[in-house]
Amino acid sequence: MSNMISNTPASVLGSETGTHHVPHLDCHILDPRHSEVRAHIADTCRTLVDTYRLDGLKIDFLDEAMAYAAVPTPDHPAPGYIPDVGEAMAALLTDIRDTLRALRGDQFVIELRQPCTGPAMTALGNALRATDCPADPVANRIRTLDIALLAPGGAVHSDILMWDPQATPESLARHFHGALHSVPQISVRLTRLSPNHRETLAFWLATWSRMAPVLTSGHYEPGRPDELFPQVTAIHGNQRVITNYTDKVVPLPTEAWHSHSLINASTASRMVLDVSGPPRQVCAQIYDARGRLQQATALSLTPGIHTVEVPPSGMCVLDLASALPAQEEEHIHSAASPAQ
Repeated sequence: MSNMISNTPASVLGSETGTHHVPHLDCHILDPRHSEVRAHIADTCRTLVDTYRLDGLKIDFLDEAMAYAAVPTPDHPAPGYIPDVGEAMAALLTDIRDTLRALRGDQFVIELRQPCTGPAMTALGNALRATDCPADPVANRIRTLDIALLAPGGAVHSDILMWDPQATPESLARHFHGALHSVPQISVRLTRLSPNHRETLAFWLATWSRMAPVLTSGHYEPGRPDELFPQVTAIHGNQRVITNYTDKVVPLPTEAWHSHSLINASTASRMVLDVSGPPRQVCAQIYDARGRLQQATALSLTPGIHTVEVPPSGMCVLDLASALPAQEEEHIHSAASPAQ
């Protein structure tokens, strides 16, 4: 963990080995192997949270402590000294977690960021965040999915979302889609959004909120990491979500779901479905990137290839419609306001 040397007592800095200086961060790195260092950092975090009544704390720059990995053990270490830096960091993070939970309860948010994320880190932090990739939805997608695969059960947070104020609604939506299977963090001034952008962001935030149990807590299959996760399938109970980041064929078995959302997170104006299983009658609602209903359609899903027109960065929601006559197809066109 990094800390400005001017804010750290001399007794903590020690004199036997000195402290590692990082010029580009303009700080010194404390040596977590020393018990007094660990106690100082945990107490500093406790004071900060208690003074400002914080609900969460981001713990960052943990990897900087590896500067001490090759530093020899002092000749006369104080009690509580831990020779291994990795073990010392685990002890430090445990101290921080226990101190803050004792102060604010188990729901206090401790955020850790890549590259300090993985299976072991879910015990030490309850929010795992993608490393910096501003204005890069592809990197956000890869990093959030990587974390989720490495640390199942952790709350995965995206890096901040920002976009060009002159961007199209479709481009804005694609930025959001990059964080879709995590907790999106919005970093724009909402009061300065154009009406189109406000409408687009409101629709996708509402959609994410409604589908969050599927997107973040269900079973999902990212698929093809060598192709940067071009298609992600998420399943929770009888609900499914498939996000297409490229114009790939969507496998669509007809069994075991009541609602199926198909998100066209690409620039294509269609989605190609490869239907398998017993025929099913469904209602399809198709939305554009701004959340405006473009079409409501009764569809018969029969085995084989089906093409559905879905606007770029739009969405198609399929709901079971067992009351409709088999093989009947009805089209109802509308220009309604964004779906709730």
